[in-house]
Amino acid sequence: MAIKAAVNAEVFQDGYDITGYSNKVSYSGKRDLVDVTTFGSAGHEYYPIIFADEATIDSLFDDSATGPHTAATAARTRTTAGVLTILPEGDAYGNTALFGQYWQEDYPITSDIGDVVKMTQSFKFHDKPSVGQYSIQEGIVLYPKTAVTGDGNGTTQTDTDLYGTHTGSNNAGVLADSASAWRVNQLVGGTVYNSTDGSSGTITANTDTTVTATLSGGTDDDWDTSDVYYISTEGYTAALHAFSVSASDTIDVSIRHSNDNFVGDDTELVAFTQIAALGHEFKSNSSTLVKPYVRAVLDVTGTSVSIEVAVEFNRLGG
Repeated sequence: MAIKAAVNAEVFQDGYDITGYSNKVSYSGKRDLVDVTTFGSAGHEYYPIIFADEATIDSLFDDSATGPHTAATAARTRTTAGVLTILPEGDAYGNTALFGQYWQEDYPITSDIGDVVKMTQSFKFHDKPSVGQYSIQEGIVLYPKTAVTGDGNGTTQTDTDLYGTHTGSNNAGVLADSASAWRVNQLVGGTVYNSTDGSSGTITANTDTTVTATLSGGTDDDWDTSDVYYISTEGYTAALHAFSVSASDTIDVSIRHSNDNFVGDDTELVAFTQIAALGHEFKSNSSTLVKPYVRAVLDVTGTSVSIEVAVEFNRLGG
């Protein structure tokens, strides 16, 4: 068991890094359940309805321009949902990132004699995927909070379960990979590609080691031993925090994806709105296919540039 030190946690709110002021963050992955127990039931029975995620952050009060009071005050009056990111194990490439679109529900400030001034923020999260709004997402850090002085690429991130070789027999109708560990049907809706014969197909089912899809467009349209494959999952969510942008400068942040680790294939997946000041953005698409390799790309305009940004990413399928 890998034990994680809570002291390493970090919190970003709408382009404010409130980590250095906060001392407790709590996230609750809730879901509304209706009691549907009837006469004659052997025990309680429940029916799941909608997600109702919540979070709270305890901080030391600070009303400086980059402090938590400034972030909370702006959140109180906003008319569009904000973006909150919680990094339980710290801000490093590939670490777990919990992020989503929130509304700030409560913001009490406590001043007790003999104690410091404290504040608590409580949040509730959107959950309307049909209009691109999602509850808390459990994704990864795609680009840690970093000082940017010029154009560049983030470190490529991938899931090794999204590519490999067929370990089953020749002329098979189902992909088999004994080294994989998929969750049952987690890949449904994605596309599997047989790189060896050029075929592909929409995934209709999967077990922990097999993938079912009707292949077409290739030389054989089946699986032979050692055929190379990769899988594109369906849908994504992504968050951008811009903590600071030097005067008269701008930055364009995008996410690109590839099926060959950017050797020959390099395609734009997400384009955030150009940033010229502190800010944030949440992007989502439930149907776009996401290739196995992803990375953040930064395009800076200006001279003597001093910019800080962070990007989080999640695959909806897979």
